[in-house]
Amino acid sequence: KVFLKISFALLVIGTGIGLRFLFDFISGDGEGHIQSLILASIIISASFQLGLFGLLADAISANRKINEELLYRMKKIQYDQLNAKKENLYLVDDLLLTDREKQLKDK
Repeated sequence: KVFLKISFALLVIGTGIGLRFLFDFISGDGEGHIQSLILASIIISASFQLGLFGLLADAISANRKINEELLYRMKKIQYDQLNAKKENLYLVDDLLLTDREKQLKDK
């Protein structure tokens, strides 16, 4: 989100500089302002790169959150299975069953 805000600010600045050059060019005084055009193109390019970095950072963040949730769930299932074995319980379809209940369910 921070990268996207900075990217938008740079896009506005680059567009402003580009419009200034365009105004000077249309009015006939654009010959000596090529530096403004180069600066505008560099700033707008940096803006797009920062925007892409922002999108990439958001995607990585979302992926990390999903991975953390999956890891938590896997550890919870493993822990429940270990406890079930200690207590002669079985984890079937996310339900803890005793020996008798498991035999009835298997039939």
